[in-house]
Amino acid sequence: MLVRMSGGVVRDFIRLVRIAAHEASERGLEEIDSACAEFAIREMRKMLTRGLTEEHMTLLEKIENDPTRLPEGTDLMKEFLKNGYVLYYEDTEDAEEWYGIHPLLGGLLEER
Repeated sequence: MLVRMSGGVVRDFIRLVRIAAHEASERGLEEIDSACAEFAIREMRKMLTRGLTEEHMTLLEKIENDPTRLPEGTDLMKEFLKNGYVLYYEDTEDAEEWYGIHPLLGGLLEER
């Protein structure tokens, strides 16, 4: 669950594990259980979504609907890539590239 929600970003995976491990420790557990993992996901989602506006959400939906083409003429794309809202993926075998919304944001777009 944590690997999938990290979007393949090692830094985010480590953060998720650290948060989940801390929560497990606080609960007196020796292992991370699903409740601790879900807690970590909620906490990371809160961190990632601070400051997102309606304009951000609209643009993120456009990217999610067509991951092979980024919206042109927007300075927000640099911000999205820098802040990890949008992730770049490349399939080296097929020489394909695409962009994906960070999995932690996917649930927010579905709720709209």
